[in-house]
Amino acid sequence: SVTKFLSVLDSENPQEITAIGYGFLYKLSNLLERCVTKPFLKHSPLIWRLLMWCTSIECLRKDSKVGCENIKVMLYRAVQDVPWCKALYLDAALHLSRIQELTRTKRMIVNSSDEEEGNEEPRTEYIPGTLDHISELMVEKDIRIRLPLQELEVLLEPL
Repeated sequence: SVTKFLSVLDSENPQEITAIGYGFLYKLSNLLERCVTKPFLKHSPLIWRLLMWCTSIECLRKDSKVGCENIKVMLYRAVQDVPWCKALYLDAALHLSRIQELTRTKRMIVNSSDEEEGNEEPRTEYIPGTLDHISELMVEKDIRIRLPLQELEVLLEPL
């Protein structure tokens, strides 16, 4: 099934998949979904990585927000069975960066108006980022990160 799918791919432009290619992709996805339900296969990082790859390829046809959510759902499912596999987290970050959804937490200052008194008071809102979330998940599962994001920010600050 994988060899048939790879033979359908265009080697010059692997992002472009024909209708036949998507048919093979869905077959492969269904096969892998059945594999992760088997008790002796669900702890295999390779199967979960292939399933995440299939999800990321399917997400190329969808809106980037929907694709981001699909990849995150697949990561959460995989982490339940193989939480020790660092490659899963890195694959999720790679696939999110391909669809331009690998973001940092952003701070926004919003002017909120108090209707009773009529004065506007600025408040800070944080928009969570996917990169921060993945790194927090890795720390939570005791997976080594060479340089935490907070230390990287301190190192990149001008003197």
